[in-house]
Order: sequence, then structure tokens, then C-alpha cells
Amino acid sequence: AAAGIPLNKALISEVVLALGCIPLTEYGTPGTPELTERLKPFVRSFDALLMSNHGVVTYGANIEDAFNRLDTVEHFAKISIYTRILGRERLLSSEDVDKLLVQRQKYYGLEGSDAKSKDPMCPLTDAVSETISLTRSELIDLIEQVVSNLK
Repeated sequence: AAAGIPLNKALISEVVLALGCIPLTEYGTPGTPELTERLKPFVRSFDALLMSNHGVVTYGANIEDAFNRLDTVEHFAKISIYTRILGRERLLSSEDVDKLLVQRQKYYGLEGSDAKSKDPMCPLTDAVSETISLTRSELIDLIEQVVSNLK
């Protein structure tokens, strides 16, 4: 949360099953309605949230559910940072995530209006890449095009 990095990648099937994904909310001042307003759009669709420059919030049917979700977020955050350090994040496919989300609905009895909606960008799958590759000459051409459009 302090780094501004959501935990929204489909790295581990168990996390997709248990939580779907963990988005990052905008910063809100503690103890003010601003913080609540930042969280409201996410609460119905997600079981755990990263609050920018605060930390994590989870909730559940009881305190044990909320704690287990918190434990899962912490475990996933560690795996996420290790895969980044190693420079090798192998994301699940869109098809695999779709299957996991169907299983998630069955396991947790999420039906109709109770079902957590699938955000097309959350969790991120192998179909979405954060990096692009350009040759040096392609990069120079791109920069020149941008600069010429600014004139």
C-alpha cells in the first residue's frame, strides 16, 4: 500500500479463489469521512483492499474470516514481492482465472447480487502485460513523433 502497488495479479490460484484480487484505493485522511468515501466503491466487489499509504483492510462474516483474509493478503504480498525481485512473474491465463472465479462463487455461495463482480482488469492475467519492448530506433522514432506533435 505504501509503494502504491495493488495486489491485482493472478499469480496464485488460491488467492484468486479466496479473494479474487486486492485493489489499491486512493488515499484518505484517517478519522475523516474522506477515508470512508475512498473505500465505498470497493467494498461490495472485493474482500480485501489496500488503502494507499495506510495498509490493508479485510472483512468477512466473522472475525475469523477477516483474519484469514488478512493472512492471505500478507502471504500474497510476500510472494508478489519475491516474484518481482526475481524478475519473473508467471501469471495465470484468462481462461484459468475465469474457471477459478466460477469455483469461487460455488465455494463461497456467491450468487446473484451477492456475487463479487469480476473487474476486467482484476486480477490481471497473462493476457495483460505491464511491459513493452522497443528497439532503440523505435523508441527514438516514438519520442520524435511525440515531440513533433507538441510543436
